[in-house]
Amino acid sequence: MDRNSKEFKELQAKWYKKLEKSGFKDAETVEGYHEPYRPLRQWHASCFFLRHAPLRREAKTEYYRLAGQFLYDNTFKSKLEMRMWELHAEGKSIREIVRIMNKPKKRTYKRKVHETLQQLSKDMLAMYRKKDG
Repeated sequence: MDRNSKEFKELQAKWYKKLEKSGFKDAETVEGYHEPYRPLRQWHASCFFLRHAPLRREAKTEYYRLAGQFLYDNTFKSKLEMRMWELHAEGKSIREIVRIMNKPKKRTYKRKVHETLQQLSKDMLAMYRKKDG
């Protein structure tokens, strides 16, 4: 049966009425939206996200606060490493860091930045855990 046929539309309307009478709440029916675009009333993860968003924001804020402090407390192996961390501590993405650091004759690669930042993050967390512990 063709979904655009009159017969299909009538059958669909009949079943929607039966479902409505039974108290069924369609997860894909939102007022004002009809086929083919029918967004979900509530995304699956939205409840979790709303409950944990403040905690996540707080953790991220604390991480970047520590990252800024680590910039001053740590002894970096090179100016390049220190510059990568400085940009990271400012909240720049790896791609942004690569774009900022690339020079005509001296390329910086995403993998190198990623690996450097991962190691420095581990070092930072270890340093501040020792101080707290």
